Amino acid sequence: VVALVQVVRGGSEGGKEKAARALGNLANNVKHREAIVEAGGVVALVEVVLGGSEGGKEMAALALGKLAGNVKHRKAIVEAGGVVALVEVVRSGSEEGKEHAAAVLGNLACNEKHRKAIIEAGGVVALVQVVRGGSEGGKEKAARVLRKLALTVKHQEAIVAAGGVTALFEVGAWRQ
Repeated sequence: VVALVQVVRGGSEGGKEKAARALGNLANNVKHREAIVEAGGVVALVEVVLGGSEGGKEMAALALGKLAGNVKHRKAIVEAGGVVALVEVVRSGSEEGKEHAAAVLGNLACNEKHRKAIIEAGGVVALVQVVRGGSEGGKEKAARVLRKLALTVKHQEAIVAAGGVTALFEVGAWRQ
């Protein structure tokens, strides 16, 4: 795990992508998730989401999604700057990257502080864009995040202002 994290931090773009994919595969196991976090994997993966190749961003977001199943790991993702990085992928990444990034944001949105961070990072507009024109998986995951953001009354205004209610109705996501 430590060697993979080192490649994610300082390898070639192709190496970062392959190492992020490997960390994502390892993250299917609870013990490995802990090892990834302890080795500094969250920060390294967020850095790839921020500035890696498209494939690297996709694989890093996928790995972060597996880590985000744990409350402690969600906090580490947020503290590493993950919200801003993930929102940027939702805004301008590949379709696969958007889907993986929205999935992570969906896990992060279980916490009010994290919902606020998603709003402040401009996540609502980006998520609405995916609901309107993304892949089917991207639409589903972005809609999930918007529904979670709407749990906080003060965030509902941002969703309405961005056209989120209309977008959710157009794709039938309000029923899920």
